[in-house]
Amino acid sequence: MERLKDGNVMELGMLRTLLKVAGGYSFADYSPAASLNENQLDGRSGSLTLKRETMSFGIVEKTNPLAIDHVRSVLQADGLGVSLLILIAQARDRIIFDSGKGAFKEVKLVGNLYDTCQVVMAILLEFLTNDEKTNSDEVDGEQLDQISLYSKFLPSFQDLQRKHGLDMGTAWHLCRPCVKAALQMKPEDLERLNLSRFELSEDVRQSYSDALPEPVWNLLSPKLFEFFCMTSLSDIYCPVGVFDSEINRIDKEIERINGLKTPSRDESRELERLKSVSKQLSKDMKMQNDHVETTLKELNEDKTEFFASEEISKEAARAFLMHCTFPRTTQSPDDAMYSATIAFRLHKIWTPGFSIMHYLDELNSIVSGALFGVTEAEAANLAILLWQTLKIVNTWRHEDGIYDKEVLGKPGSYMEISDGEETSTDPVSHKDFIELYNKWQYSLADALIGCLKSSEYIHIRTGLVVLSRLVNVFPTGPSVGNKILKVLEPLQDESSSRPDIRASANAYGMMLVKARDEGKWVEEDESAAKARAQKEKEAAEERKKKIEQSFKELERDNEKITAQIGTDDRRDRDRSRGGPRDGSFNQDRRTDSSRQGGEREPPSGSRNTSDYSRMENGRDRRGDDRDRRDSDRDQDRRGDDRDRRGDDRDRRTGKDRDRDVDMKDDRGRGGRHDDRRGGTRDGGGDQNQRGARDDGRDDGRWRRGDGPARNPKRGRPLTPPPGDDRDRDGDRSAKRPRNDDYYPSRRSGPSRGRR
Repeated sequence: MERLKDGNVMELGMLRTLLKVAGGYSFADYSPAASLNENQLDGRSGSLTLKRETMSFGIVEKTNPLAIDHVRSVLQADGLGVSLLILIAQARDRIIFDSGKGAFKEVKLVGNLYDTCQVVMAILLEFLTNDEKTNSDEVDGEQLDQISLYSKFLPSFQDLQRKHGLDMGTAWHLCRPCVKAALQMKPEDLERLNLSRFELSEDVRQSYSDALPEPVWNLLSPKLFEFFCMTSLSDIYCPVGVFDSEINRIDKEIERINGLKTPSRDESRELERLKSVSKQLSKDMKMQNDHVETTLKELNEDKTEFFASEEISKEAARAFLMHCTFPRTTQSPDDAMYSATIAFRLHKIWTPGFSIMHYLDELNSIVSGALFGVTEAEAANLAILLWQTLKIVNTWRHEDGIYDKEVLGKPGSYMEISDGEETSTDPVSHKDFIELYNKWQYSLADALIGCLKSSEYIHIRTGLVVLSRLVNVFPTGPSVGNKILKVLEPLQDESSSRPDIRASANAYGMMLVKARDEGKWVEEDESAAKARAQKEKEAAEERKKKIEQSFKELERDNEKITAQIGTDDRRDRDRSRGGPRDGSFNQDRRTDSSRQGGEREPPSGSRNTSDYSRMENGRDRRGDDRDRRDSDRDQDRRGDDRDRRGDDRDRRTGKDRDRDVDMKDDRGRGGRHDDRRGGTRDGGGDQNQRGARDDGRDDGRWRRGDGPARNPKRGRPLTPPPGDDRDRDGDRSAKRPRNDDYYPSRRSGPSRGRR
């Protein structure tokens, strides 16, 4: 409370979570409004049960009634909930002007905080005033207990404006449940239920009359203003289609559970809940239908008193938009739906003095200018208003006979037309309406394209939010649609520094292309659509060919790299690892000997090398490559011979040193020892072996017959690889050719005998 008094609203998320989780009112949270689909928006105009079912797509979270009652009792005690509502409303208005101790706030943060305050205020108000029993036919004190406790601590309409500094739209928003309840009460029950100060008296009328400019009351009547402010969407519209669809869905689920042989305990509980919900929805639909009929009947009876004059004027339409429609539209999606519905309802009942043509013209002008100064949630609400409006206007424009049936000849079809100094009021024909429609399309398109081209984040975000909602009703022609697609290209670029904007632009771009392909651009010529489809098909084929060509080029590059690595670099790689593993050294020696006899055996990999050479130079370089490899092999062999001679010399030096040590040891014992010339004397054999072991060497592994021991870390095979057809059972007297694996000095690491 203290932090709200100081204007700090960062902790409102805790209150929001408390109401949604412990209070069981997660369905009341409509944020973000841009993500609500048509079924959810229609469901919010129904009863409390319908809201629960549609907002969560039929998946209703389990709630604890004890927790709900406890949270509600705490908020109702001593008017805590009402105080929070007033503080949140005051803090919301201070966010824009309060910089927070001199610290600058980003526009995006200011907008998000403003929207959060509005959403939390709406959830808290619905939690404090709604009751499952308020949909009953009878109205008594017990059923209005929640509203009675709420109105007990709520200040009067006048005090909310004068003492607490709330604007008129917010004051009506907080007082609307109490005003509607007071109209249904008997005079003797008003005082008992704390509703007497919310009766529409002369003091109340005087308070809101002073809040508006005096010229407004020369155009609008207090009766129209009161009816617009105190009624809601559920009073003038019943979503019968949504009621029926939900009842059918629940009945199918009931049939499914009944068809189970052994339903679980949870399924049995769910079955009971579904039966209760289906029964409640049927009852709510009947009640709301009756209530809507009653309200519309009263509206039809009072229509002659709504406007000060029966003459058509654009000033009256502008005043109605500026002081009624626009302020309420920005509050919530429910209010946006209501504002759109009430305007067409006034036109449908032939309200004297109200021109739907002037209303649409002024609406387009006001909304186009307001897009550059609203938050993201307010933009989503304005988009709902435009979406509901354009759905009807598009039928007047493109469907034959609809305009003549629903508009022409009614008071709403008249419009003031200025011709120089003279002004006349004439009905708008369908031809003239098409011109007006095209003007509205281009005006709205200019405003939205301006938002997308702006450098401000909030402007771009606003444009994308509005366009995403209107994708199925706007644009309807290729001229505007192609412009929007072109403007989206910079926002869809991967180099964009705003990933959220890029994602939203890509999503809207795909939706717009899908709408175009599905025929939403009804003004596009059939021939032009076919030509565009053919052009897109050819472009798709071209892209496919380019992709295939790129794959082929990639395969050729891989073959080149494989051929080069498999021939030129294999000897260097094997030599760095300690010599070839597959006996290629002996194979090279055989190849060299065969080359001296006049025969030349092409080494493995020569075909790939020649192919690579032909691809690079356009001619066969097989002979040159073979000669170069033979020269490299001779050099490698000479280097290997030098290394082998050096290893033999190091090994002989090491053996002589060992014999010297053994001779010194044997002199003291009188035993026999090895002669330097290779002779053998008696005694000292065990000492020699023990001296060799003590010296850390195993001379047995250097025996020529045994070969080198296998190193498990290097993973060298003990048997020759397949394909090595050398005759190991041939002439045993012939000296076995020694490869690099035989000499441990060729392995990586320092040699033991070399100094």
